[in-house]
Amino acid sequence: AVTKAMYYVKDNLSENLSAERLSQTVNLSVGRFCHIFKEVTGITPLEYVEKERIFNAMQLLSDTNTGISEIAQRCGFSDHSYFSHRFKKHTGTTPASYRNMHSADILQPTKY
Repeated sequence: AVTKAMYYVKDNLSENLSAERLSQTVNLSVGRFCHIFKEVTGITPLEYVEKERIFNAMQLLSDTNTGISEIAQRCGFSDHSYFSHRFKKHTGTTPASYRNMHSADILQPTKY
């Protein structure tokens, strides 16, 4: 059940991924699902969702030229400021600074 929910999260990051929604995907009560999920992973389902969203945002910031607001939307954050706040909490830096540090070679034109 936990693995199925984890795959569902990865495939649906832009959606509303509440504990209720995730528990429905694996046909368990919310309480039972949350208990099993934390027992197996050590974190709550919502903590997992946020970590996956931030990880996905990190990849998009490093690998694409996609705007930060669009990345926030794709990763399930409807508010750009909230996304920046949560991103900084997890990574220690802002999305823009992260992009500058991790994607200079990809995003800059090649100099000959």
